[in-house]
Amino acid sequence: MSPLLIDANVLIDFLNTGNLNVLEEYSQNVAPVEVLDMIVGEIKEIDELSISESGLNLRETEFDILENCLNLANAEPSMSFEDHCVFETARQNQFGIITGERKMIAKAARENIAVIRGFRVIYELCDKQLILKEDGISIVKQIVEYNPYFNDSIRDDFLKLF
Repeated sequence: MSPLLIDANVLIDFLNTGNLNVLEEYSQNVAPVEVLDMIVGEIKEIDELSISESGLNLRETEFDILENCLNLANAEPSMSFEDHCVFETARQNQFGIITGERKMIAKAARENIAVIRGFRVIYELCDKQLILKEDGISIVKQIVEYNPYFNDSIRDDFLKLF
């Protein structure tokens, strides 16, 4: 499978609930997960060394993408500069994206870029028996509890997959 770039919000959900190892497991056994250096710079709880040690791949944001995304962020402010950088890097390198951002998901659909939501990572690991179903459910509940943008309905819809 092609590498996947992860956006900051999904990375933060896994990081702040102590579940970065889930992304490592996914990266090693399902599809390589890459993190843009600028995303790491945006998150104060982690640094580039921690990303490398976690088994995720650190990718330098190319200058031409940075320049292009400055213009895109001004022209299309519904997505953050960082999300534009993730999207454009994925588009130029034919990568997929791990995100829950609706605007990025819609834009990716228009450009035929594969998108995986953060909870889907957990489901696929359970489906491949790389983590126990009970552990997957527990991780989902931890993320929902941590992240105020998730509600019980989102959690329950995901848990129906099991």
